[in-house]
Formats: sequence, C-alpha cells, structure tokens
Amino acid sequence: MAPLLFDLDGTLIDSLADIEAAAHAAFAAEGFPALPHALIRGLVGDGLGQFLVGALRHVAPALASAEVDAAVPRLLQRYRAHYLEHGVAATQAYPGAVALVHELHARRIPLAVVSNKSEPAVRAVIEQLGLSACFGALVGGDTLPVRKPDPAPLLHALAALGGPNERAVMVGDGHQDVLAGRAAGLRTIWVAWGFGQLAAIDAAGPDARVTTMAELRTALLASA
Repeated sequence: MAPLLFDLDGTLIDSLADIEAAAHAAFAAEGFPALPHALIRGLVGDGLGQFLVGALRHVAPALASAEVDAAVPRLLQRYRAHYLEHGVAATQAYPGAVALVHELHARRIPLAVVSNKSEPAVRAVIEQLGLSACFGALVGGDTLPVRKPDPAPLLHALAALGGPNERAVMVGDGHQDVLAGRAAGLRTIWVAWGFGQLAAIDAAGPDARVTTMAELRTALLASA
C-alpha cells in the first residue's frame, strides 16, 4: 500500500479558533493591538515564526527590523505556552475526518501527518482526537531544520513509514503542501475546506482538488 501524508490544520482539523486565542493572548501580553480574523486565517500554514512576523508587521508597521527580531522570540514563547495549555480547547476534526483516518488505518495503508505546526502541538492534537495509533509518523515544523514547502519533511515521513513511495500522496489545504509534495515527487490532493488561498493554490498546481470528505475518500482509495 502506498503511503498517504496529511497536513493537519485546515485539512484534518479546524483549529483556527485556538490559533486565534493563542495569538491574541501573546500579542496582548506584549502590548500589541488585536489581530484581525482575516489576517490570522491568511497567515496560517507557513509555520509559527513566519506567522508571528507577518502578524507583527501588520499590526505594528512602524517597528524597525531589529525591533521585530527582538519581539518575535517573546511572542513565540507566549504563543507556545498558551497553545500547549489551551490549544485544543476549541479544535475539532472536520466532519468525517476521524472516520476516514480510521478506515485508512484499518485497510493497513501507511499514514503520516506532516505539518508546519510544532511537533509537540501536532502530537497533542492527534492524541486528543484518538488517532495516535493510526499514524506511523508525525512530523512537525520543528522536527527538521526546514519545513514545507521544502520536501524534506515529507521525505522524512516516508522514510519513517518505510513503504513504497511511487504512488504516495500528499493531502493538504495550502500551497505549501502542494509545493512540498510536487518537490518530493508525490501526487498532491488539495482540499477546499481549509485555509489555503485560491490564487496560491492555482499557482502551485495540485494534481487533484476535492471539495468534500467523501470525494477525498474516493481519491485516496483509488490511489492506495
């Protein structure tokens, strides 16, 4: 069976409310204005560091580069502390996602999560969803020195799964997932219910697009 790799936020889970809560707590503690909802949604996907830099430049554009560099580590520490304590409070799996993962696991298809979220946060979410036994590898944005769209996290996951890679698939909602999958030589499937920006998706060029969990199931079973 060919391995299947999944992004997490915006693909298997709707975590935006918890991401917003952690971001608001971190920025408020440092005296910065609240972050607009649309800004947070648009910044999800590139990893926490880039998320915080982008948000900071939006709400405090007058800050010099050195001030941004000094503020980001403090924001990072506050965000992570809040998220690891409260981060799964409102997070929910998308309807049908948990059942799909259990079915794929029951069919003995090798599964992995490859996310730009930190590995401890990935493990906390997967454990809360009761899916720890289903995934042979969990790769976060801090597991390696690089993250998606670099293909290395996907190749790391595939090596951990130890399966044949010729028909492996990367599933995600962001252009980072598509670009990483293509660079790794995998087939890519974009899911329309997440946080990805359509213009960036069009530019990345996924192999397939699905709009429902049922369509995703059909596409994945056809690839297995």
